[in-house]
Amino acid sequence: MNFRKMLIGVIATLSFSMLSTVEWEVAQSKEATNQLDLTLLYTNDTHSHLENIPFLHSAIKQVRQESKHTLLFDAGDVFSGTLFFNQFLGQADLALMNRIGYDAMTFGNHEFDRTSAVLSQFVSRAKFPFVSANIDFSHDPDLSGLYINKIGNPAKDGMIYPAIIKQIDGHRIGIIGVTTEETPFLSSPGKTIIFQNAKEKMEKMIQQLRKNGINKIVVLSHLGFNEDKKLAKEVAGIDVIIGGHSHTKLDQPVVIMNGTTPTIIVQANEYAKYLGELNVVFDPNGKLDKWNGKLIDVHAKDKNGNDIYEPDQFAQQKVREYSKSVQALETKIIGTSAERLNGDRPDIRIRETNLGDLIADALLNEARKTDHVDIAFQNSGGIRASLEKGPISVGNLLNVLPFGDSLIVLPLTGYEIISALEHGVSALEEPSGRFLQVSGIHFEFDPTKPIGKRVTNVKVKSDDSYNPINPNRKYSVVMNKFMADGGDGYTVFKEAESQSKELPMVDYEAVSSYIQKMKTVTSPEGGRIVQLPKKE
Repeated sequence: MNFRKMLIGVIATLSFSMLSTVEWEVAQSKEATNQLDLTLLYTNDTHSHLENIPFLHSAIKQVRQESKHTLLFDAGDVFSGTLFFNQFLGQADLALMNRIGYDAMTFGNHEFDRTSAVLSQFVSRAKFPFVSANIDFSHDPDLSGLYINKIGNPAKDGMIYPAIIKQIDGHRIGIIGVTTEETPFLSSPGKTIIFQNAKEKMEKMIQQLRKNGINKIVVLSHLGFNEDKKLAKEVAGIDVIIGGHSHTKLDQPVVIMNGTTPTIIVQANEYAKYLGELNVVFDPNGKLDKWNGKLIDVHAKDKNGNDIYEPDQFAQQKVREYSKSVQALETKIIGTSAERLNGDRPDIRIRETNLGDLIADALLNEARKTDHVDIAFQNSGGIRASLEKGPISVGNLLNVLPFGDSLIVLPLTGYEIISALEHGVSALEEPSGRFLQVSGIHFEFDPTKPIGKRVTNVKVKSDDSYNPINPNRKYSVVMNKFMADGGDGYTVFKEAESQSKELPMVDYEAVSSYIQKMKTVTSPEGGRIVQLPKKE
């Protein structure tokens, strides 16, 4: 009897194996004889701007009705940016993503702004898989159980894979995810999550997919547009890169030739204001043959001024429900601004602004309540919105400073401070969150000079006058904990962190207190950061 059962089992196994082989050959045959017309829909850097999601959902539904085969992806940074995230920690975003039906998502650096427990709740409740080839979650107690270090085929919802395979009309598409290696400097992932070389991991994953007969490869990248262009030139085998991180608005696909093979790069700006649509045709050999793409403005109007994409009723109702939970915060008035305070991303990441001055002044004011502090630094990447002229509510302020970062005072030498200022102006060609807004210090910089030699004429305020900085003297500097931990690449702060002192207040509370004390806010004294004019 046992032998008979064993024989039946062997026969069944052989039959299944033969069936699998036949199915594999049929799939291979179909891939070899049919072209694939595919529409890729994509979002990136939505940052919890739920107010745009009902319009986005309508646009997605319309494209799906018009296209035979579609896939919907997100290239990261769903977390952080509005009161919706402060209140729901990504769960409101996730409910709407589940509803519309994403096919996969990669991680942005801001997915690590909160604890691993918060991220694990987001991942585990998703009705789609996550892809990330260069993040090792195996040592993290909250996320390791959701991490499968092999290609997902098929992939399970709510799990993390380095890559997955999607089947469309008999064709198989490999989906790989990569996240910026600078995440430990840009966010707070902790020591149990390891970020690895994106290029090396992607190359290995492409090789594995190729060995499994996959000849159509899409990369979900949270590296930024410039890094995506480098990958397209240097890594063979990528058909499409759906990008994020740099918030780049690519109205048309960018084509990068890797030898004679094209790689298409797309990105959909930010905040769910646009839906990316890329139509591609793969020939029977898996070669990218034709393509066209565009960004769909989800708030587009017709000639009569009506919404082309009327808000999806379900999504709109959910956003209304979520809005009720944050309404009390949004409406509490803490002061008035006599003019617009500029926190616009294109401005604040390359120059001094009146909002940057105000925030830095507020941090310095708070720090001086308990000790002597000379200088305040605020990374521009931590400032996420402007304050308009008129009443200022807590909600307005939380939109400006959404991360709720604690304040740290560090002792730094003048030499270390100059080094930090140099780092702050080292990425002006591609505006970066590292650019510093300051208080208690003035300096000049020349962007035409080599990196590391741009800053001159640094002066620190003492009493009512500014005096040249002493490279050997110790100064006391207040900043947010993100920067003190080395965020935005400020390793000079990380090295001094052992001597740090934490203040009993977070950033937006310090600014709120300062605004309430002023009652009416005007532009602070400017001229703290002077960009030297180009020489003729």
